[in-house]
Amino acid sequence: MPNELTGPLAEFIRHLASEKRHSPRTCDSYQRDLLRLADWLGRSGFVAWQRVTNHDLRRYVATLSREGLSGRSIARHLSATRRFYQFLLREKLASDNPALDIRAPKSGRRLPRVADVDQLNHLLDGQPDDPLEVRDLCMFELMYSSGLRLAELASLDLDTVDLRSGEVRVMGKGDKERLLPVGRKAISAIQAWLPYRAALANDGEAALFVSQRGERLSHRSIRTCCDTRLPATCLNPVVTFVPYRNFWAMPTLPRPRSILILIFNIWRGFMTRVTPEHDAIGIMVRPVTRVPEASKGHPGVFHTSTVQQG
Repeated sequence: MPNELTGPLAEFIRHLASEKRHSPRTCDSYQRDLLRLADWLGRSGFVAWQRVTNHDLRRYVATLSREGLSGRSIARHLSATRRFYQFLLREKLASDNPALDIRAPKSGRRLPRVADVDQLNHLLDGQPDDPLEVRDLCMFELMYSSGLRLAELASLDLDTVDLRSGEVRVMGKGDKERLLPVGRKAISAIQAWLPYRAALANDGEAALFVSQRGERLSHRSIRTCCDTRLPATCLNPVVTFVPYRNFWAMPTLPRPRSILILIFNIWRGFMTRVTPEHDAIGIMVRPVTRVPEASKGHPGVFHTSTVQQG
C-alpha cells in the first residue's frame, strides 16, 4: 500500500485520538474501515487520496455490497470516509470531498425485544451456584441499577464504588465522569461478590470484575457472560446490551399511575424509574439532566442526581 495513502490515514487517527479525544475503540473502528478503503484503492492503482473521485467511491460501495455488507455497515464506511476527507480538506491534502452525496443502500430496521417484569425478576432473582455466577449476577444488578454501558462496567475499579454512600463513579464517552446511584440490591450483590473476587484477583489488580485468571474482564468476555446467562426470551442476542441498558429508563410496572408520572416528568424535562420494590411505599422519581456527548450525532447520556420519593 503506498505511503501516500497510509500516511494521511495515520495522521487522521492521531487527530481523532488527541484532538477529538475519541476512545481507542472508536479510533480502531475508523482505522479498520479506512484501511479497507485504502487497500482497495491501492489494488485499483491509486497512489493518492486527492485522485479519488465520486465515481470511484461508488464503485467501492458496489464492491462492499457484493461482498455481503449490510446497508448499515456500508453507511458506517461512508461516514468514516466523509469525515476523513473533511480532515484532508482542512490539511489541504484534498480539493473536495467525493463521499458527500453518496448514500448507502437501505436495510431493514429491527426493533429490539425488551423484557417484561416477570422476565427481569427471573433474571435478577436467580440463585448463583458458583463464584462466576455470583459475579455475573452482580454485573446484571449493577448495570440495571445504575444504567451502565458495557465499557463503563468493564472499566470499574474497586475504588470507584462507594458502598456506604451507594454511589459509583464511571468514566463515560468523551472522558466525562459521572456519579451514579447504586440500588440496595446491587450493593448486596457487590458485597456477595467481593469475597470471591479477593480469592480470584491477581496481586495488584484493581478491577472490580475479574476473570478466572484473575485479570480484568474484557468487553468480549462480558458480552459472552451476558449472552450465556440472559434468557433467550428477554433480549435479542444481536443487540444484547442496548435494550438491557434501556430498561433503566423504562417503568417496569404497567400501571396507569406509573405511565402518567413518566409522561409528566418527561414533559418537565425529567425521567422516572419505577421498580416493584418501591411500589409498595410510593413511586421513586429520579430527576436527570441531559449531558451532551463529545462527538456530534451521538445521543446524550442521562446523569442521575438526587433521589426523591413521592
